[in-house]
Parts: sequence; C-alpha cells; structure tokens
Amino acid sequence: MDKLATLRNPRTSAGASAPVIDLSKREREVLELICQDLDDAAIADRLDLSRNTVRNHVARLYAKIGVNRRSAAVVWAHERGVGA
Repeated sequence: MDKLATLRNPRTSAGASAPVIDLSKREREVLELICQDLDDAAIADRLDLSRNTVRNHVARLYAKIGVNRRSAAVVWAHERGVGA
C-alpha cells in the first residue's frame, strides 16, 4: 500500500526530490521543451521530428506522469526539478 501511495502522490511520501518516472530520453527532452513553453510545432522543429511524433511523445508522457494538460506537466516537472 505504501508503494501505491507513493506512486499516486510522490510529493507527500518522498518530497520534492522524488525521482522522475521512467521516461524515455525523448520524452524527457519533450517535457523540458514543454517547460520552455514551446508548442508541438516548435518542439518538432527543434528535435527534427514530425508533429505527429511529438504528439505521440506528449501523449505517452502525460500517461506516464498522470496528467492531461501541458500546465499540469509543467507543474509536475518543476516539482521534480525537471526543465528548470
């Protein structure tokens, strides 16, 4: 149960130093660029990817970190020191 509580709310159990969930290198790059307020088109240009590929990375990223909006992803990242 403690592990489940940590996964559901890492801040209360592990503090702000909670490790980043198992994100791929590309998902982490996309998250960092989202934190820089880039949209999908700008991220695609920066990483030399198609917009659809970026959308796929964003969708997988959201699923892994349990959010459904860019603003929530930015908050999640900042709480963990990602993209700061």
